Amino acid sequence: MKKCFLILLALMLMLPTGLFAKEELELGIELTPIGAIGKSSEDTNPQDIDGVQQEPEFFDNWLLSLHSAYSWDFWYASVDAVVMAPWMIRDMTSGMITDPDDPSDEIYFPGIYAPGFLFFFDGGGKIEIGNLVGIGEIGFNWLYIYKGMWKASLGTNLRLGLRYKFTENMSVGLTGTAIFPNFATMFRTIGDSFDTDPLVRQDAADRMKFIPMFAMTLHL
Repeated sequence: MKKCFLILLALMLMLPTGLFAKEELELGIELTPIGAIGKSSEDTNPQDIDGVQQEPEFFDNWLLSLHSAYSWDFWYASVDAVVMAPWMIRDMTSGMITDPDDPSDEIYFPGIYAPGFLFFFDGGGKIEIGNLVGIGEIGFNWLYIYKGMWKASLGTNLRLGLRYKFTENMSVGLTGTAIFPNFATMFRTIGDSFDTDPLVRQDAADRMKFIPMFAMTLHL
């Protein structure tokens, strides 16, 4: 891994400075199809009092994220906030927990049914080639639930993005986010993806599942 880092650093130093993005502020929105997280509108759309499935609305099929970023020269830092519906918070916080009355036993916790935000705090690099913008970042995430009922880190992120600037101040693109329990697992998975053993590479691909986000970005 140390050798890969040194090679990457050397390539960065040899790249012409014209590939580096100028100092810039970004504001935008991102949309993720809920199918990308293994859900459908039947999971997210509630039933009425007669048990009849309601017609799905737009946000029953898409997750909304708010994007902000700042770049200078090659360097790039971003903060993204995914709007989490109550059903998502419930799914993420439910499961088996230690029984407070009997530490040797476990009980089922049904989860917290409340809205929240999943924040991504990332840093990395950004390169522009013509109208194309390439981004690579790593960072960590933080889950916040309404009124502070729950605050916790879910792990670390690897984010790769490609955008197309159709004007000087507007772009559209696609960002992929893979979430890992910690940085050690992330770097091990990245290293395994370049292993000579095809089974090791396949195992790394299974662990590196990217969640797509379709982005519309304003460049200031």
